[in-house]
Amino acid sequence: MLRCFLIVCASSILLVATATAQTVPLAWAPLSNLSSSPLYDLPLRGPLTPGSLLAEQADSVPRQIRPTHWKEGGLVGALAVGAFGAWFGNEICRNSDDTGGGCTRAVLGGALGGGVLGFLIGALIGGQFPKHPSAPVGPT
Repeated sequence: MLRCFLIVCASSILLVATATAQTVPLAWAPLSNLSSSPLYDLPLRGPLTPGSLLAEQADSVPRQIRPTHWKEGGLVGALAVGAFGAWFGNEICRNSDDTGGGCTRAVLGGALGGGVLGFLIGALIGGQFPKHPSAPVGPT
């Protein structure tokens, strides 16, 4: 026990000595005649300055975003994968060892999780198909 006490005392002396060595104040010359950098005196120019935002003209290139079937794909995916998720949750619940409660939470959880996942996947797939492939885009 005495040995541990002596080790702790010796290490605390070493820690105090290194801590005081780190807190010695540096002798900095006082900063006088402070002035800003000449770079800050330049006028601001750029795409986000208020003057340039008003002076910009509207974009002359027409947008070429064609309408797609992303909503329909999302709906089909949500219904299909949501139904599968509800069935899967029901089967997992029925085949589990816990017979104390109903399977309503498992069915609703599976349907909700499957519906969200199915909507995302269906929307991504449906977004690849344009609604009117033969219609021209933009004003002609």
